[in-house]
This record gives sequence, C-alpha cells and structure tokens, in this order.
Amino acid sequence: MCHLEGHGSDELEKQLSCSRRTLERAVMKVTGLTIKQHEMMKRLDLLFTYLYKHADKTLNWVDIALKFGFSDQPHLIRELKKHIGATPGSYLNTRNLIIDIYGDFESTP
Repeated sequence: MCHLEGHGSDELEKQLSCSRRTLERAVMKVTGLTIKQHEMMKRLDLLFTYLYKHADKTLNWVDIALKFGFSDQPHLIRELKKHIGATPGSYLNTRNLIIDIYGDFESTP
C-alpha cells in the first residue's frame, strides 16, 4: 500500500494507464481494502498522531475536523464512532488505546 502514499488515485490512474475501477480492484486484491478505506485509515492515523502530540492542550474539534479533511465536527464524530466506537471525548479519556484495522479498540495494560 506504500505506493498509494502521497498520491491521489487520479494521479495513479494516469501513471498506471488504467481506469479507476481497475485500480480499485487491484488495491482491493492486494490489501483487502478499498481506496476509500485506505484513505480514511491514513486520515485517522494522522489525526491520532496529532492528538497524541497535543495531549496537553485544549483541543478545538471544529478546527481539528477541518484540518484532517472532515466536512465538519459531526462528520468527524460519526467517523470516529464508526471506526473505533468512540466519540472524540471518550477517546481522549482513554488515550492508551490499541486500535486494529477492524476498528476495535481496547485499553492497554
């Protein structure tokens, strides 16, 4: 999946001279994820890294949502609930989490 890093799917389609559907099938075959799922995982990874680095600061969730490409704060909340089963506030209360690719999380010992 590292070849997707830093490239938009439109750019990859042109570089590989293939259709979007062909690219999507190839990515799905190799990774088991759709391009959209991969992009969301990457976005959430960047978000969690940001939250970890700014653990001691007061966070503005509207600004954070926009910074990481969510349309608004409710969109961010829906995606976090969908992928890790937690709202931003509950995530912050249990920062020591292990998150797997299936969206489950558990507290670390």
